[in-house]
Amino acid sequence: MITIYKIIDNTSHDVYIGSTGQVLKYRMRAHSHTNNVCKSKIIIDRGDWDYIVLEECNPEERKIREQYYIDTIEHTVNKNNLFYTRHAINQIERRAFVKSFGGDIRAENCNLLKISLECFA
Repeated sequence: MITIYKIIDNTSHDVYIGSTGQVLKYRMRAHSHTNNVCKSKIIIDRGDWDYIVLEECNPEERKIREQYYIDTIEHTVNKNNLFYTRHAINQIERRAFVKSFGGDIRAENCNLLKISLECFA
């Protein structure tokens, strides 16, 4: 069984959403460790925090349920989308940006901006 949990900063109300297959108190120790490179470190280092269990789920549902809470709870410090790598997200955002300006997303290596000449008429 997987535990989905949130760590809450009692002063700023920032929230970290996490999941673990471990006993939760052991996972919290790992968050508190000096070598922690997880985004939870922002909250833990402030010193005034608590954690609560949001739900328990099957391992197959882990990413879906965790991402649901990351997307719906305000003030999360989580930056990763569990379904895309940072590179994939950058590509998606770049394509949306290019397309929004009328650019052709098939021209991946082109730095040209499509401008309508009607505005100069």
